[in-house]
This record gives sequence, structure tokens and C-alpha cells, in this order.
Amino acid sequence: GCRGPQAVFSPSGDALIVDGKVKGLWRLEMDDETLRFMAEGNLGHHARIPFAVAFRELESGDETSMVMVAPQRDLHGYLQVFQTHLSGGGRLGLGGGKVHHYAPTVSADGRLLAYVQAEFDDHASEAPFENLYLMPLDQPERGAIHLTGRRGGRPGQGPVFVGDGHQLVYIADGRVKRLEIADD
Repeated sequence: GCRGPQAVFSPSGDALIVDGKVKGLWRLEMDDETLRFMAEGNLGHHARIPFAVAFRELESGDETSMVMVAPQRDLHGYLQVFQTHLSGGGRLGLGGGKVHHYAPTVSADGRLLAYVQAEFDDHASEAPFENLYLMPLDQPERGAIHLTGRRGGRPGQGPVFVGDGHQLVYIADGRVKRLEIADD
């Protein structure tokens, strides 16, 4: 069985990805209803922010695998964005620090990740101030680039890549904003 309110279907719809009762991410296979361990980690969620995941294909030599990009809780309880291989074989953290990282979105070509970072009181009623970041997934060692800030923490605010991945849209101050992403 699963614990927690979050679960997500794999992009092909052949499995449901859930948190385990004890620990780890599990795949509930749709064809034979078996539950298989996928990787360490969890589906990070928080009552103050909307839940979001993204997927991308990762090429390694002659093989292509699907990767889930989603917030997961770290050892200190903060949400951090991780890449987790759907076929098993591990995960990679893409951020860190004593702030929350969430709302990941991946460009259509799988090269760029946009996400939100915020520090907030778990029990406050005011929406947190969020910073939007952009990170090259093919060179994560370059780090993330700060794009802009906004008052946030509400469902449907984005960010979301549109078109060919050279534009990022989000809502700030009650208005739809669009950022052009340049190739470098």
C-alpha cells in the first residue's frame, strides 16, 4: 500500500508511482498489479504548496531511460528536486540548502529545468515569497540561474515551459508573465 496523498502515473501509463509505507518509491505495475521497489526517496508534498512532477528522457550511450523530476523531502524535511530513474537504479539531487525547492517543469527537449525555491513558515497563512530558477539538466554542475521572484504558493501558477522550450510562463501579481529563454 501507499502512504501520503500523492501518487503519479508514469508517462506511458503502465505504472502508478507511490510512496512506500516505510520508505522508498514504488511502482504499481498496471498489467499484473505487482508492486516493485523503484528507488530511495519519496514523493515530496507540503500542505502549503501545490504538488507537481515532470518527466524527461535521459540518454546514456545507446540506451534511453525515463526519469521523474519531482520534489522529495531531504533528511532535514526540506523539499528538494531530484531526478529518479523510473526503471530503478537511483536518484540525483539537483539542489540543496535549508529552503524548499518544488514545482519542477522540464522543457520539451529535456535540457532545461525550471523550479521554485522558497523559505516559509509551515503554519503561516500568508503565501510565501517564491524565487523562480532555471537549471541546465545536461550540465547541472553549472548551477541554477535566478530568473525572478513572486508571491506564490497557489496551484496553477507555474512555471511551465511552452512551445519548443524557449519560453517559460508563470503567474505573478495576478498576471500571466512570459520569459524568453535564450540558447547559450
